[in-house]
Amino acid sequence: MNKRMYLSDKLLSHVVDVGIGKAIIDPLGSNCEPQCDRRSWCFDAPLLGRPIRVCFTEWRFDEARISLALWPSDDVDTWIQCANAKRSAGEVTVHGHIDRKNGRLRLQDPFNPSLFVSKHRRAELLNLLDLAEVDYPVCLMLPYGRIARAA
Repeated sequence: MNKRMYLSDKLLSHVVDVGIGKAIIDPLGSNCEPQCDRRSWCFDAPLLGRPIRVCFTEWRFDEARISLALWPSDDVDTWIQCANAKRSAGEVTVHGHIDRKNGRLRLQDPFNPSLFVSKHRRAELLNLLDLAEVDYPVCLMLPYGRIARAA
């Protein structure tokens, strides 16, 4: 696993865990048809005192979109849902899609993370995630070991 995948997976795992704990993210989620209005919820999920702003959006069918900004900017709520917001949303931004089919949470494209980290936060972010000991929620991550052995 490369550093980009490591960083995005750990941050997404942390915010999903907090969202489930706050009853904002429902692992069983409703089947949202593509033409339906998409509902979004924004919430805070601080990590060792560092602010994280999260936007959770029911996307389509059993999928949900999660966007987060670590060390958010002043107008984070305006930019957080934009896929290419970068520094406009915060010092670190991550976007991902989660499949919630049958209550099993899985990242949709775990090998292509959408991650932006400003240069002066890279070392601090790696150190922060090592200190935080973020655990992966049940079934969020693909079994990387099985995939590597199969290849």
